[in-house]
This record gives sequence, structure tokens and C-alpha cells, in this order.
Amino acid sequence: MTRYLLLLLVTSIGFSQEIFRDERFGFSMERPADWLQAKTGEAIENASERIQLPPEKLQELLRSHRGSIDVVAFYKYDLNSVKGVIPTIKILLRSNPTKSASDFKQMIGQSFSSLKKSFPDFTVTVPPTPVKIGEKTGIHMKGLNKLETKYGVEEVRTIIYAIPHGDLFYQLNFMDTSKDDCRALFTQILASIKI
Repeated sequence: MTRYLLLLLVTSIGFSQEIFRDERFGFSMERPADWLQAKTGEAIENASERIQLPPEKLQELLRSHRGSIDVVAFYKYDLNSVKGVIPTIKILLRSNPTKSASDFKQMIGQSFSSLKKSFPDFTVTVPPTPVKIGEKTGIHMKGLNKLETKYGVEEVRTIIYAIPHGDLFYQLNFMDTSKDDCRALFTQILASIKI
């Protein structure tokens, strides 16, 4: 009996998912198994190296990130080991100047649509829609665009969740490609989020 109990305990520990916690922001989520945690600021550096954006568009993209704090980012692969777009999970904490749910939805929708300035073929595939995430109500949206990288054109999917939290909001960015589908993992991680 003791042997079976020990085996059950070891098996449970072996299969339990590691949790990422950031006590500063009161945020936790399942850490994606075998993904690499990015260093602060690395996501923008990676984008600028891999995506062929004119310098003025890159600056515009960088300016649009003002007013946000990186909570955490994860890459599916080491940045130097794979050519092209690497699936990414990025969590930001941003300022929320809105006073109502409808104003918040409108602000998030405008921000999401502004990606068209940097990526002309960006298409909104799911418009800003209310969604329940844990005990909070947030906004969910999806987009699709083709990116010209140094290694060819790739179809990139962007899934964003915005979760209001007082005068702040968490922005969860999930990005993968049609060739490297991570949507099942993204759904699993989303279900694990606690604020």
C-alpha cells in the first residue's frame, strides 16, 4: 500500500504544471512547459531583428508600448535556434484611464485596430468581445496578418485578452503561426490565470 501511495505522489508531482507568479502585480499563470522565459525588453528586440519593418514603423510600434510594464514573456524556442516567427506569450500591465466597461472595450478595440498602421494587411478575425477570465470580465479579440521576415512570408495569428483591474489592465498577447499552432496551449494557460 505504501509503495502505491508513494508512486501516486511521485506521479502527481511529475505531472503537475509549474506556476509563474509575480507577487508585485498579483498575477499568476501556468508556465508553458519547455518554453523559455524572456528577459525584459527582449520581445521588442526580437521583433526588430526578425520582422522587416521600415525604421519609422518600428519606432511607431515601440511608441505604442509606452505606458506599459512587462510582467513576463515566454518563447517557444530559443531566439537563435529557429528561423522566422517564434510563438510568444507576453503579459503586460497597462494603464486603464476608462471609467466604464463600454469605454474599456472601445479603447481596446481602437488599440487593436491600430496594428493596421504597422501591418497594412492586418485583419481583425474576432472583434473585441466580452469574455469571462476567472472571476473577471475582460475583452477578447483575434487578428491575422502576413509578415515578411528575413526567412520568407509567414501567416501570424494574434490573440489578445485585456482584463481590467482597477485603474490598470492586464494585456495577454498570444502569438503563433499557421505552421506552429499553439492555440490549445494558449487556452490551457488562459484557464490557469489568477489575478
